Amino acid sequence: NPDIELLAPIARLLHISLDTLLSFHENLTDIEITELIQKMEKMFSEEGYEKTYQWAINIINKYPNCNMLIWQVAVMLDSRRLIGMCENPDQYDEQINSWYETALSDKDEEIQHHAADSLFGFYLRKENYAMAEKYLNYFSDYDSTKKIYQGRLYMKQGKNEEAYEKLEDVIFSEYTILNLA
Repeated sequence: NPDIELLAPIARLLHISLDTLLSFHENLTDIEITELIQKMEKMFSEEGYEKTYQWAINIINKYPNCNMLIWQVAVMLDSRRLIGMCENPDQYDEQINSWYETALSDKDEEIQHHAADSLFGFYLRKENYAMAEKYLNYFSDYDSTKKIYQGRLYMKQGKNEEAYEKLEDVIFSEYTILNLA
């Protein structure tokens, strides 16, 4: 039971927020996450984007340590605004991206990978190519996904030769693996 004056230094030492430090909720199981995401899916159709968004904020505040949930909630909100389920979708950019960034800081490489993928896609859509490229660093140089994404990035930038080179590299690598199999 540390003195209340020590809470802020402890949070800084652990590189977490005070909200996270004071949270008593453990990580959720995959089944619990699935149930919450299914509830969210139902809310979109019954209550609309804004009410679902507010519900999502409350859920994330309740489970601030569950980065898989945070990432999945952000993806759900992000995808719904892309297909036109809300007015003024850009107003949600900052919050959704902050959730992606939270998930990106997870120790689990799979969650980091998902969050980097989401952030790469966001910045590619916004034509902020420098930021999109930043998130490619979360992928291994040996990961064909990174090469495909680099190819997509080059194509968006009009660097067709570089794009073709990256995509050909993926094709040849995958062909070699298939051939060996």
